[in-house]
Amino acid sequence: GYADAMNVLAGYRVSGVFPGDDLGVEVAEILIHGLGLPGPTGPTAWRRDKATMQERLREEGLAYVRGGLARTAEEALARIPLPLVLKPNRGSGNVGVHLCSTADDVRLAFACPMG
Repeated sequence: GYADAMNVLAGYRVSGVFPGDDLGVEVAEILIHGLGLPGPTGPTAWRRDKATMQERLREEGLAYVRGGLARTAEEALARIPLPLVLKPNRGSGNVGVHLCSTADDVRLAFACPMG
């Protein structure tokens, strides 16, 4: 577990922990805080969950790409004007990302695995 990893790392001069991809963010944050290293504050969702991230940026008065959370194709079509980009709420890179120009594109994107 994480305690074993921190015990091993305690024998080294660790100056930072960096995740290799989005899936490693939570583990990296656990190790950073467990080793007493400087790092991010606040819940991991502020960095991994796109809807939460947008809300935090809005609260802080920072610029962000307008978007929203939609659980169905019809909800997306009702709330977001075309053309639009659909992206899974969690994840990174272009996995599950769809550029949609029509309502049929949106419905097809929601039918695909990973959104």
